[in-house]
Amino acid sequence: MGALRVPDDAIGRVRLLAVGEATRGRLGAWEEFDELTMHVEPAAPLLGIEFEVEKAWRLETLGKVVELPVVGQVADGVVRRIGGVSAGATYRSSNEAALQVLPPRG
Repeated sequence: MGALRVPDDAIGRVRLLAVGEATRGRLGAWEEFDELTMHVEPAAPLLGIEFEVEKAWRLETLGKVVELPVVGQVADGVVRRIGGVSAGATYRSSNEAALQVLPPRG
């Protein structure tokens, strides 16, 4: 058994899937697999967040729902995707009349 390295940019819920192929002769082959879910939390503190977009967004339609691609800048120098429930992210609006944050869909 060897150790598996957690990717540097991992954060929140991470799924690990292991697949192995066993063979016994020419016709006796099968696959075994297993998976586990783990929670990864970097030791370095979060310094800031950014919305990862190509150009500025213009939200013109009332009631329009958009998912924000959010990345976090962490003190260890790694930029991590922190958007979504799997990363443990929650957001709130400082002005609910202008922008409302909806609960996760699921």
